[in-house]
Amino acid sequence: MSDTLQTIQGWTELSEQTGDTSHLDRVYPAIDRMQQLIEDVLAVAKSGRVLGTLEPVSLAECAQNAWALADTNALEPGEVQGLGEVSESGEQSERKDGTDTTHELVVDTDVVVRANPERLQALFENLFRNAITHGAGDETRSVTVSVETRRDARATPIGFAVEDDGVGIPADERDEIFEVGYTTSSDGTGFGLSIVEPITVAHGWSIDVVTADPHGTRFEVADVDCY
Repeated sequence: MSDTLQTIQGWTELSEQTGDTSHLDRVYPAIDRMQQLIEDVLAVAKSGRVLGTLEPVSLAECAQNAWALADTNALEPGEVQGLGEVSESGEQSERKDGTDTTHELVVDTDVVVRANPERLQALFENLFRNAITHGAGDETRSVTVSVETRRDARATPIGFAVEDDGVGIPADERDEIFEVGYTTSSDGTGFGLSIVEPITVAHGWSIDVVTADPHGTRFEVADVDCY
């Protein structure tokens, strides 16, 4: 949510500075999305069973939409530049520390799942933000995030995985990452990943976190109705 607030603030300030109200076109979708996220989080917090409508959802499309919103500038799906200031062109400038870090999303799935589309997108957004914000470590590291289908021994789809090649999560901290307040950042809220587990539980799914190969973090979601 803090990322969405930064998006709103950045484009609003740019509009004020330049007098170009067209920049506000980027603000309105962010406001709508933040309102939806707040409503979703409150609903999940009140009851893990409150999901709303379940429908067939394309994992690939949902992940790409989430990637576009997981960054402060809400750029189009695909390669997203590092979290930096907003330039007048609408693209991100270099980070304040002088680096020019890029992050990439790789989607390798054609599976459709039965889910609430808004909640599933919120799950992806929080996993992506975690990978970008914490996986980069010193904030100069490029992070590649991948979304793929998980299959059983008979090659039947059973879920999906979100993996990054960042610095990873220490093994002795993995049991804590879904707890409210857990964060490895001095300015983190400890709220992002705590949203993920209730969403999976509400769908009747399971989620595990393991070390990616050769390094990084891998979130594995199973017990998913796949088509």
